[in-house]
Amino acid sequence: MSKPIFQKFVLTLVFSIGLVCRVSASPVSAVDSLLSAFGQREDVATANRFLAVMADEGLTEPLPPISAGAVPDTLRKHVWFWATQWYFEQQKYEQALDYGRKAFPYFEEGSMEQADFLNTIACTYFRLGHFMEAAEHAKRGLLIEQKSGNDDIISSSMNTLAAIYLAAGQTEQAGQYILSALQHADRADNPGRKAILLGSATEIFHALGNDTLALDYADRACQLEQELGREPKLAIRRAQKSTALIGLKRYDEAEAELQAAIPVFRQVGNDQSLGIALNNLGKVAFYQGRVSEAVAYFRVAARLFAQMGDLYNELHSRHGLYESLWTLNPDSAKIELERFNSLKDSLYSHSTADALARYTAEFDNQRLMQENDKFRQEHRRDMLIAVAVLVLLALAFWGYYRRLRRRQRNLVSEIERLRLTLFAAAASEAGGVGDERSAEAVPGQQAEPTDDQRFLMHVIDVVNQALPTGEYGVEAIASRLNMSVQTFRRRLKAASDESPKAFILAIQMEKASKLLLSHPSLSVTDVARQCGFDEVSSFTHAFKRLFGLSPTQYREQGGQNGAK
Repeated sequence: MSKPIFQKFVLTLVFSIGLVCRVSASPVSAVDSLLSAFGQREDVATANRFLAVMADEGLTEPLPPISAGAVPDTLRKHVWFWATQWYFEQQKYEQALDYGRKAFPYFEEGSMEQADFLNTIACTYFRLGHFMEAAEHAKRGLLIEQKSGNDDIISSSMNTLAAIYLAAGQTEQAGQYILSALQHADRADNPGRKAILLGSATEIFHALGNDTLALDYADRACQLEQELGREPKLAIRRAQKSTALIGLKRYDEAEAELQAAIPVFRQVGNDQSLGIALNNLGKVAFYQGRVSEAVAYFRVAARLFAQMGDLYNELHSRHGLYESLWTLNPDSAKIELERFNSLKDSLYSHSTADALARYTAEFDNQRLMQENDKFRQEHRRDMLIAVAVLVLLALAFWGYYRRLRRRQRNLVSEIERLRLTLFAAAASEAGGVGDERSAEAVPGQQAEPTDDQRFLMHVIDVVNQALPTGEYGVEAIASRLNMSVQTFRRRLKAASDESPKAFILAIQMEKASKLLLSHPSLSVTDVARQCGFDEVSSFTHAFKRLFGLSPTQYREQGGQNGAK
């Protein structure tokens, strides 16, 4: 290892050790003590002291003190609500969820206050990797917010749902939610919210494989944050921008964005974003061949996420460790792979995916019903006209389809008649009865076929010979007839008013119908193969479309068509 690389590796390890010590050495805060005291007494004085600390910490504006005569339910609601918010901001998600469960019963059903709290609970479940529960709570909150028509709040909830679906690996749904959220944000005209949504769009479109568009979203998000002067938020956008740059293999630019963002995360204590940035820094180092540095970055990120209980992001850290360690220490890499698989199994399951799909369907159905109700109220007359037009189009299509199928069946009948003529002619030329099938000739058949009939009979003979070999395409048949494809098309059109493909298919179907009835021992697969079909499913589909019955049903009913 060269000296500069060794020095950089040592600095990375020193940074990693210092970071872990800083996180591990966090003392029990005054908030923990106050909440413990409130849990024992549930008195007004402790509740007011707790709310004052929340204001001092900047989590909320100074709140009016709770009156001495407040009922216990009011005390619990206020204390546990802000405890949930506090622990979420501190990235202690298990504690946040515990207090969230306590506070939730005290919110009025269907209120905007409840919707806001549902969004917080959804984000908490999301951070813990419980995607099903996260989606359920976010959807409930969004349905309440949609009734208010507040575009700013609606866009926030849609952003939460987009993040949940992205983490759950359902990127198409995530893309739909974030684009809808951006539309609401445009109407709300809230630059701060727009910057957050653009950052989310960066991550989602990176996952969708469109890093050029992702980078455009990231640049717009960074520009908004700079205009707003929000340095901590700008650091987050820079980390998100690095994701798109990594996808575009612009590693030096990605590393510059991350090195600018990481000190800000450390300064404000945003370990969540710090861990994500370290994961990205690990990717940059790995892709540039600095494997030892990558290991150090991924290891610190994994410890951060493990302490927070953030399974989703820890999963990415473990995967990075596995890839990076493989060339350095395969045994350690296998350990990380086991941890990765264990996390993956706990995060993703068929039940989770099914539930998310169900929630998506329910939400989309409800949204569609709302839109349809509004549409019917505002455009009832237009809708009736549209329905009438659709009905007429459906009837016209059905009539066309029936005429087309009748024409195809008539063509099959014509093929059969020409085939019988062909057998009769062959028998006559041989001076005897010939093939027994010539006896099936239609009574009254004219003695001398026309030139067009002779040509069609020749085509039928050539196609039937070619079907078992599979070489019965238009070009192959034209070649067997010593014609160019263009000449063959013109000649066949003049003689039968059909295209070559339609005529060849009619020959296949006529042969199939005869084989099914005259050779009951042949399986449907054998019939399909003799008629030039490689796949039984294709044969069955073509046969049923023409005759209205499957080949098996056609044989069982003795050739009686199921559709007229």
